[in-house]
Amino acid sequence: MKRRSFLVMLLSAIGSFIGITVNLFRLQILEGEKYRELSERNYIRRRYLYPPRGDIYDRNGKKLACTVAS
Repeated sequence: MKRRSFLVMLLSAIGSFIGITVNLFRLQILEGEKYRELSERNYIRRRYLYPPRGDIYDRNGKKLACTVAS
C-alpha cells in the first residue's frame, strides 16, 4: 500500500511539473510576442494635479493668507 501511494504522489508531482513546463513554454515561446506588445502599450503616465488653494480668514472675516502663484 505504501508503494502504491508513493507512486501516485510521484506521478502527480511529475504531472504537475510537466503541466507547469508546458504552460511556461506556451506563454514565453508561443505567445511571448503578444504579451510583449501588450506590456509596451501598458504604461503609467505621471501627471501632476495641483489642488486649488483658497484664502484663509479669521473669525472676523479678515484675510490671513491668500493664494499667490509662484
